[in-house]
Amino acid sequence: FLLEKGVALRAQELYQESFDTFKTAYESAPDFGEARIQYIVAANLVGNQEVVRTELSALNQYLVENPADAETHFLLGTIYLNIGQNENATTHFQQAMDLNPDFVEQGKAIIDAIRAGHKVNFKTQ
Repeated sequence: FLLEKGVALRAQELYQESFDTFKTAYESAPDFGEARIQYIVAANLVGNQEVVRTELSALNQYLVENPADAETHFLLGTIYLNIGQNENATTHFQQAMDLNPDFVEQGKAIIDAIRAGHKVNFKTQ
């Protein structure tokens, strides 16, 4: 429910309210990747770069300790894609595909779209 509410608020360009809603969703389910993605993307929209840096730093630090975690690479790729950092997104999607063949089809389609210059709006399932 909170994710749907946050998306609706963002569609109405009520970015701060959207951020607050996604923050609540993330705090109530911190292991749910989609909540984390939406929280970071909303933070980026309201200019809260501290949240963006903190969350990205935490995920990247996790990967230093767990470099073979394909799901986290895919999660980071998704976040980077949604905040407009396509080069970082491509790197993490590629790493996810290299580590886990289950990500190949979806990752390849996203990377191809990025390289073709298409705007890609993507979220986890």
